[in-house]
Amino acid sequence: MLFRVAIFLFIFGLFLLKANKLIGKSQEPYDPNIDLSLCVFESDKDFLGHKYRSKAPEGTVMNCIGFVRYIATIGSGVKLSSDAQQTVNQVFGIPFGEIMHGDLLFFEGRKPRTKRVGHVAMVSGFGPDRIEIQHSCSRRIIVEKYPNDYYQKRFLSAGQFLPINIGKVKLGFCAFSPNNGTVSINNHKNVKVIIEKLNQQCDLEVVSFHGGDEGDLFCYLSNGTEFYIGENRANLKKITHCALNAGADLILGHRPHIPRTLEIYKNKLICCSLGNFVTYCRFSLSGPKGLAPTLKVELNENGDFFQKKLSHLDKKVKAGL
Repeated sequence: MLFRVAIFLFIFGLFLLKANKLIGKSQEPYDPNIDLSLCVFESDKDFLGHKYRSKAPEGTVMNCIGFVRYIATIGSGVKLSSDAQQTVNQVFGIPFGEIMHGDLLFFEGRKPRTKRVGHVAMVSGFGPDRIEIQHSCSRRIIVEKYPNDYYQKRFLSAGQFLPINIGKVKLGFCAFSPNNGTVSINNHKNVKVIIEKLNQQCDLEVVSFHGGDEGDLFCYLSNGTEFYIGENRANLKKITHCALNAGADLILGHRPHIPRTLEIYKNKLICCSLGNFVTYCRFSLSGPKGLAPTLKVELNENGDFFQKKLSHLDKKVKAGL
């Protein structure tokens, strides 16, 4: 009996040590060499436990908005306000059901029902019925499940980062795919709404899509819906034309592992696939799968196609990396 009790206490002690690390009770000093962009996008558990209001390498105080600002800067070059309330105006508001990795969730602070932003968290993972958020709070920098009792009643809105400024040009990006956990390429109405909203805030809009059939026989685009292993990979002609009609300026597609059609539609360029640039898992590079052209595109101030340079790259290896 004593032996069983000793084994139980030993296992329980190991559990407490593990839980202590995961909920952020580590006393280790702040490590300035940790890449914070990986902490959210790869859920790097080693970063957890650093103190609320600890300082980033360049001096940013890591309160809730400071933590999010630092990750946004490292991960995407986006400069967010130091005021949590003002940050709402710097992101593209989205329904909760469309959130993805790296999106922001805004909450009321300690005083609920004020409708003012008092806390900001970043989405870092997804589960069957909950998401994971990573944030800096009084319990240190932690990852926890959402929704939960405390934050659910304080939730205000969700948002994605707004366009990138390149010189005087505001450049907006959005992406669509047939896969679970992504913004659907097959919901044309929603695609149109997203691009139209983005178009109101940007000078140029670039759309990326993951779709289309695969294999050597599909270098040319079909006029209908394409399927692969039973998955609806979209009617690419319809969805690309829909995107351009909604206000997109350039469309860059990928997925089929082969070069596919280039099309000019209403003076806008559609590139359906540029083949295999980097591959994986001994992927076959025979025939057209071994081609990896690179494309340099110039657009005028209206986003119209001006000129392109297409360079041919023939991969000499026999299989993927």
